[in-house]
Amino acid sequence: ADAMRKFVELAGGKDAPIVVIPTASSEADAPEYYEKLFRDELDCANATSLRIRSKADATRPDLAALARKARGIFFGGGDQIRITNALLGTPVGEAIAAAFASGAVVGGTSAGTACQSERMITGEGDFTQVRTRSVELWTGLGLLPRDVVVDQHFIRRQRQNRLLSVVLEHPGLLAVGVDEE
Repeated sequence: ADAMRKFVELAGGKDAPIVVIPTASSEADAPEYYEKLFRDELDCANATSLRIRSKADATRPDLAALARKARGIFFGGGDQIRITNALLGTPVGEAIAAAFASGAVVGGTSAGTACQSERMITGEGDFTQVRTRSVELWTGLGLLPRDVVVDQHFIRRQRQNRLLSVVLEHPGLLAVGVDEE
C-alpha cells in the first residue's frame, strides 16, 4: 500500500489524472477492480481504466488522449505479452511514451512491471538452472533505460536463476529483481 500511495504522490496527488492499463489481466472485471482501488482506497478523484484488449482498441483517439494527459500510468498484472501485443506501435502506446517523457510517473504490478523494460522477460523458458538460451525475451515498452531488464516476484517465486541466466547471455544488462511490496 505504501508503494501505491507513493505512486499517487509522484503522479501529482489525489486529483492528478491517472490511467490504469488492465490489459495484462484475463479477468473481465479488472478495469473495475483498479478503478475501485484508486478511487476508494487511494482516494483518487481522476482515475480511469483504459479498456484495451487489442491493437484495435489501442488505436482509439479518445484513449490515446487520456493516456497523453495522464500524470500517472499504472499497468496491472497478468501476462505482459498481452500488454506489448496490444500497445506496441499504436497511438496509445505512443501517448504513454510521450506522457512518460514529459514527466508522468509509470508504475505497475507483476506483468505491469515486466513490460516496462525494452527487453522483457516473458515467463517462458527453463529456470531450473543458470544457463544461456534458457529464458525468452521479447520487446517490451522501452520505458526504462535500454540496458535494464526487470523481473518481478523475484524472491517469492525464486526467479534468481531466470534473471541470472538473462545476464549470463546479455552481460551488458543491469538486472533488477523486484519482490512483493
